[in-house]
Amino acid sequence: MSKLTLLIIFGMIFVFGISFASSLSLYDGIYGYWSMNNTAGINATDSGQFYGNLTFNATPTWEAGKIGNAVNLKGKIYANISGLSQPDFSSSGFSLSLWAKNNSPWVTGSQILCQDGGFCWNVNANGLITGLGTTSSINISNGNYHHLVLTWNATNQVYKQYVDNNLNGTGILAPTVFGDSMRTQLGALTRNNQFFNQSMDEVGLWNRTLSPQEVSSLWNNGNGLGFESPLFTEGVTTFNSTTYEMLTETYQTNFTTTGTGASGHNLVDFT
Repeated sequence: MSKLTLLIIFGMIFVFGISFASSLSLYDGIYGYWSMNNTAGINATDSGQFYGNLTFNATPTWEAGKIGNAVNLKGKIYANISGLSQPDFSSSGFSLSLWAKNNSPWVTGSQILCQDGGFCWNVNANGLITGLGTTSSINISNGNYHHLVLTWNATNQVYKQYVDNNLNGTGILAPTVFGDSMRTQLGALTRNNQFFNQSMDEVGLWNRTLSPQEVSSLWNNGNGLGFESPLFTEGVTTFNSTTYEMLTETYQTNFTTTGTGASGHNLVDFT
């Protein structure tokens, strides 16, 4: 085997290793993940049983999405993310990821996520992401699904917004815009009568700042990354108890724990 062939093989292994590690790390600090794969009803199931199901204010339209099904929030439908525990990201950091598609023209104030009295992230009438002081330059008005990510770092107070894996806006947000006394709404700012009114899929919230590599993993070359089919390899990997519970539910099997790691998390044997 030539040196060139070996270099190519090791390069592929290295790249796959980075991609795999980024995909696996997405389970760290996840607050809730709603794949929107429901087919009927008023609830969106939490794919990993982290936060809990979302309950919409009315029955939405369930339709084909980016991965599996999606939810269409037409008719001023929204959900309050506060049923089990109101999120406070002011000291931990924050990340939101979703796929969004317009079925009709965007209107100013098409709210993606709002902490009422804090911050609102939305789409304007030109199909550009705005609301935080920075307006994106990538138009999402073509009726196709687009990957939108917002991250905020609690240490340096820097937010970053990504559109289709492109960093497309950054700025400063004070931690006072996050708080557990604020009502968090997905798809609305009801007091201003502003609603998303379009389709969403694969909505995830994290209580930490996702890295650019993790954003790229969620983008997955434009194919998206669902949390119901995670990648695993043989060997011993550390997970916290929440992730272990998610794994046992998703795969309907009990994995063997081999002790407790240095961080106090379970060691799970996948061999």
